[in-house]
Amino acid sequence: MDCLRATEKCNQDQKCSHRFRIMRQCLAGKDRNTMLANRDCQVALEVLQEMDLFDCRCKRGMKKEMQCLQSYWSINIGLTEGKSSLGLWING
Repeated sequence: MDCLRATEKCNQDQKCSHRFRIMRQCLAGKDRNTMLANRDCQVALEVLQEMDLFDCRCKRGMKKEMQCLQSYWSINIGLTEGKSSLGLWING
């Protein structure tokens, strides 16, 4: 599922939208490692891993590509530090 649709679906689900908001706050901190070590952040991440948003992707050149990437990185930036981002794009 693309990240725009996954974000929209998450926003309609109270459990997902609440945890996604927490996760964005966790990743907005200056020291992401400290924020991600926070119990609320860990719980939010655990819940989000079961949602479509966690596995969403963006297609290169898709309509609203920048919004899609913003959604992708808002959930994945804390998880991808030190890892390759090759899995970001899917062929379309």
